[in-house]
Amino acid sequence: MTGAEPWPERDAALGALEDVLRAAVSGTGGTAVVTAPVGCGKTALLHRFAERAAGGASAVVLDAVGSSAERALPLGVVSQLFGGPAAPADARAAVAALLAESASFAVPSGRDGGDLLHGAGARVIEGLWRTALELAATAPVLIVVDDVQDIDPLSRQCLLYFARRLRRARLALAVGEAAGVTPPWGRRPLSEELLRQSHCRQVALGPLSPDGVARYLAGRPETAAAAPAAATWHEVSGGNPELVRALVADQPAYAEAAAPRVASAYGHAVVGCLHRSGPDVLRAARGLAVLGDEATPGRLGALIGTGAGPAARAVETLTTAGLLRAGRFRHPTARAAVLADLAAVERADLHLHAAELLNDEGADVEAVAAKLTAAGRAPGPWGVAVLREGAARALASGRSTAAAERLALALRGKVGVRDRAAITARLATAEWRADPAAATRRLTELVVAARSGHVPAAESAMLVRALVWHGRLDEAREVFCGLTLPGPDAAEAGAAIELGFLRGWLRYSCPSLLEVSCGGGAEADPESGARTAIGPAAVTLAPHLQSAALLDRVLTHGGGEGVVAALEEIVRSSRLDDATLEPLATALTALLCADRAVLADRLCDVLLVQAETRRAPVWLAALAGLRARIAVRRGDLAAARRYARSALGALPEHSLGTTVGVPLAAWVTAATRMGDHDEAAALLGRPVPEAMFQTWPGLEYLHARGHLRLVRDRPHAALADFRSCGELMVRWGIDLPRLLPWRSAVALAHLRMGEPDAARAAVEEELELVGPGRSRVRGAGLRLLAAAAAPKERPSLLLEAVESLQASGDRLETAYALADLSRAYQTLGDTSRARRIARRAWPLARGCHAEPLCRELAPMRAGPAPAGPADADAACALSAAEHRVAALAAQGYTNREIARKLYVSASTVEQHLTRVYRKLDIRRRSHLPESLAVEVIDPA
Repeated sequence: MTGAEPWPERDAALGALEDVLRAAVSGTGGTAVVTAPVGCGKTALLHRFAERAAGGASAVVLDAVGSSAERALPLGVVSQLFGGPAAPADARAAVAALLAESASFAVPSGRDGGDLLHGAGARVIEGLWRTALELAATAPVLIVVDDVQDIDPLSRQCLLYFARRLRRARLALAVGEAAGVTPPWGRRPLSEELLRQSHCRQVALGPLSPDGVARYLAGRPETAAAAPAAATWHEVSGGNPELVRALVADQPAYAEAAAPRVASAYGHAVVGCLHRSGPDVLRAARGLAVLGDEATPGRLGALIGTGAGPAARAVETLTTAGLLRAGRFRHPTARAAVLADLAAVERADLHLHAAELLNDEGADVEAVAAKLTAAGRAPGPWGVAVLREGAARALASGRSTAAAERLALALRGKVGVRDRAAITARLATAEWRADPAAATRRLTELVVAARSGHVPAAESAMLVRALVWHGRLDEAREVFCGLTLPGPDAAEAGAAIELGFLRGWLRYSCPSLLEVSCGGGAEADPESGARTAIGPAAVTLAPHLQSAALLDRVLTHGGGEGVVAALEEIVRSSRLDDATLEPLATALTALLCADRAVLADRLCDVLLVQAETRRAPVWLAALAGLRARIAVRRGDLAAARRYARSALGALPEHSLGTTVGVPLAAWVTAATRMGDHDEAAALLGRPVPEAMFQTWPGLEYLHARGHLRLVRDRPHAALADFRSCGELMVRWGIDLPRLLPWRSAVALAHLRMGEPDAARAAVEEELELVGPGRSRVRGAGLRLLAAAAAPKERPSLLLEAVESLQASGDRLETAYALADLSRAYQTLGDTSRARRIARRAWPLARGCHAEPLCRELAPMRAGPAPAGPADADAACALSAAEHRVAALAAQGYTNREIARKLYVSASTVEQHLTRVYRKLDIRRRSHLPESLAVEVIDPA
């Protein structure tokens, strides 16, 4: 018998066994049956009992262990009992002779050996009994047999023979039987036979309680620190001593973690327990591992072929042993170990059978698809359909790897040419989400299928976008030109929406693709085709189509409140996924071009959270790049650099394709304006795909490079970059200042070269194109126009520029305009106003981290230090209205200007300022805290 360590909560059981032994020592023999679920310490208890009997009671201990491998060996257990060193030599010799006589006995399969209890068989068993009595005459005898459910039929009959006769002998019999394990050949458990005897005592063991687990952990030096967390250990192990021991083996040396580490020893222990639980229980456990959360007694019984009743009993056996909780394995490691224990073919067969059962019951598609994936087979059209739907579900929940596995498996099924192309397109999408480079191998196959017209319209639209991403523009143009607008059938409405958006998206993302007229409808209005195909009601509900159309409206006519509201609704009401990523990015770009950078900032952050939650690196890269662009537009240079770095780090740079230009341009622009010119130059030294310069990111890249060249005193090279932007935009038919004001950049280069007339001409052309009304483009243009104007004309132009730039939310451009305004007043001799304006610009420049501008403003704002508090915290005592007035006054606005901005009278402004001076303990406007100057730059 194998030794084992003692366990808590076993003293009462051990005492019951010792009572039986004491009775045997006094001449009144008895029997004890120890029953316990597998792994619950039955063997350890019998071992301790045998040790005490041999020691304290000086008994002769004969022990044996049943084994399923020796069931066909006649009297194999009896041979263990009397052939060991504990039996005297003469007893061993006598038993050997008897066993030799029994060698001719044969017990047919399925029999319990009872028909051998006559003739020669009876003589052998009687001889064994006499040998046992002769031993008991000299000393008490304890016979201990563990795992009696696995003993051979003759040994079983021998033990029953002994049990019926030991009442008047100094002989005790203790057997151990695994509870819930059905003996072979349909026999009744031996415990039932023994317990019919009046002198038989049952000792039942179960799993440890949480307190028992705590006592066990506390009693071992290496786990004493984990004792306070015993409840967690009990939850994982179910109190099963064998699993507790395995958890101890899995722990690092002297671990103090609250939760136990669950590793290979735990998994091996679970599998070991199952193999000792009998074939029926083992089969049920494997079925549970395959079914997982879909397991029910009925499904389990159908899967393993036993019916619901036997399956439920097997589950009860495993639950009693602590291996299951509520019909499920207690830890994923247990389920994984059981599945790994199965042969690959058997495991696949079980998963396939489970998928068929679930599908026949109409179970959730996700569950059926998971089983088919585990089986690695797609049986027939129903399996392919399930895998496709399951892949769609997986993509919707952010599990792109699972989606890719299901779609790859679907391709191995029997599918038609058109279905194969559609599945391949979706597979490319799933692989794309994690890493676009991984999906490139699918694109060539899809292009070939598209040439034959086998790729559905919606998938073709996604294919075009993927080809543009990777710079495969000739193939993208070929696929796009082969597209035809679907008909008015309602089933094709989604495809019409996709194609409608694609046309609008290409106009601004890759306009070079539309240079050559083709059948794809390059010249078509983004809305008109889809309106014809699916009607205006569907267009109203389709963000795919609306975002491109609204961007076009913003760029050509400006963004009114209705347009802005529609764009915001698109972003807030649309779920981020592969199909909506570009439309949502287009809507944010439209908001940015409509000078709603603050709103675009907030909405983009919401989408970034979704991308992080859904674990989609491509979405993160695209949205972080867009967020960096928004931050540049707001003048938040530190955030622009941070988000650009995040975009470039979300994927390998070669996976970003042509879109790499967006975060690179934002980072270069931020570094340039922050004064980190070497960093900007290093970024421009990174390799970029040549095809990028035929897409919109290429224009942004050229624009950013031109500004770096300008500050590095290379105005001619900068002018070349800016003119390249303009020439491409004109050629592509998107010469729209709100999209990229390249003429302002050209004007800036001319000013650096001392050519004010050329600068003025460029700016005036841009102002005419952008039209009247406040806008960021107009504000920046007026600033440059002032630089080319006579000194007396500059203040009025710059004041209008400041108004426009503040309304657009661009803090840095506002700071530049204020700095120019301060210089203009300085030139005109108004030193006091110049200093006040410079003080208004400086906190803006500092908040944007624009160090070069801060250095320029430092001497301009110098002067007598204002009396009173210098910290904005002192403004906490102000009311909301007083705070607004004080903030505008700190920015240099006159009382009349403040009254007009806040829609109040000049008298009200004077009253508010009087109270502000009193609360802040200051005497004049110039003493207002400078930090108030940044309070109302962003529009409401």
